[in-house]
Amino acid sequence: MKKIKNILIIIVILMILSTTTCYASDTMDDIIHNADDFISSGHSDETIDINQVKDVSDLIYNTLFIIGVVVAVLISAFLGIKFMTSGVEEQAKIKEALIPFIIGCVVVFGSLTIWKIVLQILEN
Repeated sequence: MKKIKNILIIIVILMILSTTTCYASDTMDDIIHNADDFISSGHSDETIDINQVKDVSDLIYNTLFIIGVVVAVLISAFLGIKFMTSGVEEQAKIKEALIPFIIGCVVVFGSLTIWKIVLQILEN
């Protein structure tokens, strides 16, 4: 306990000694000018191509949807085959495993549906 206390004291002393000093000497006019420069650098004549954004979004959506469907089909096929070939106790465990599987399917496909609805609303 005494060692821990000594180590903590040393750490605190090192933290105090290693602090750096910041001398803020900018005037308010310099600060405002720098802020205006920062804001103006964010403005540009470039526009976002909505069709390109839509294409990328559709690609991501379709890829995630296909992955979700494939994973759901594979897991359901695995659980189905396992259910048919197992005994009573194993079937009970498989039924318990169906609850997280169904919740996962609802979350994945629900989130993808919400994504698609939001994109359609933003399109209009």
